[in-house]
Amino acid sequence: MYNTSFKVLIFFLRNFIVWTIAGFIFNFVRFFGVPEDFTTVNFEEFIPFWTNFLLGFMAASFYTGIELLFEIPKLKRWSFKTHMIGKFVLSFFAVKFMMLIAYYTLTFYHGTITLNDIGIIEFLQSKMYWVVLLFFLLTAGLISFIRQVDQKFGPGIIWNMVRGKYHKPREEERIFMFIDLKSSTTIAEELGNIRYSKFIQDCFYDLNDIFPRYDARVYQYVGDEAVLTWHPQRGLLEHKCIACFEAFSERLAEKRDYYINTYGHAPEFKAGAHAGPIVITEVGIVKKELAYHGDVINTTARIQSMCNKFDQKLLISQELLDQLPEKDKLKYSFQSKLQLRGKHEETAIYSVS
Repeated sequence: MYNTSFKVLIFFLRNFIVWTIAGFIFNFVRFFGVPEDFTTVNFEEFIPFWTNFLLGFMAASFYTGIELLFEIPKLKRWSFKTHMIGKFVLSFFAVKFMMLIAYYTLTFYHGTITLNDIGIIEFLQSKMYWVVLLFFLLTAGLISFIRQVDQKFGPGIIWNMVRGKYHKPREEERIFMFIDLKSSTTIAEELGNIRYSKFIQDCFYDLNDIFPRYDARVYQYVGDEAVLTWHPQRGLLEHKCIACFEAFSERLAEKRDYYINTYGHAPEFKAGAHAGPIVITEVGIVKKELAYHGDVINTTARIQSMCNKFDQKLLISQELLDQLPEKDKLKYSFQSKLQLRGKHEETAIYSVS
């Protein structure tokens, strides 16, 4: 599994590329073929080529820092609107600071501490300053909006839709895990609708802090149930599809006192996992989304439903167990065979820890 530093580096490099391209686009649109006269300075000569890379590096640094700041668990629970406003305010000051750095860098480049032609006060009051500021703020807002939407739908889903990857039904191998709250009916009756919804919301916030570390994707939330999915090459590596649920259970155990003090109940979840071929396709026109069709979904749901019967927190299928590398590092035990409706072959299930 990639460590956090590697993911931050990749994120920074992507931002650097995007912001550098944005700088070139701005220069092209603003200056190409248009004689500009800012006091006595010609910007085509005043702004050297390398400043785009300098601004790209600074913008990527500030933007990466702002995005990482809002990845703090407490801040991630803010609403979409609050996120956008907070990022806009920080971006505003970051861009202003970045432009001041660029100004003094250019004065140094031209061999003087301050430009006689353009003083700092005049620069901050100029039309060019506000045009550049607005452009970079709009760029930052657009990037943040796209990233927020991408996170809402699930990382990579929007890009797959844009390039039409699943416009036609497509079969792929996937691992699925259904995670469901134990004793949900009893807890819901005691807490009432509003407090129960907040209870589930807190649980899924904790789940969201966990599953990205294990390369999982959320297919959907249904009531008090979450459905996770993996590409096999990621989910099988280092037993991520198993370790993810174990880490989630440990997080809930660590926060047991919080849940009891807040809601009077400590949440416990059960899970079922299975692997196999699934058909993925886009559905809907007004509300378009990716849908998964196939027997894997039904089998995984049925496996999860057997957790109470065998008094186990996690059950997996024989098909998934056979694909797991280094099974000797796991503690697993055969539980039973399931005869699913409409299928001739039985599905063996195992408890795992």
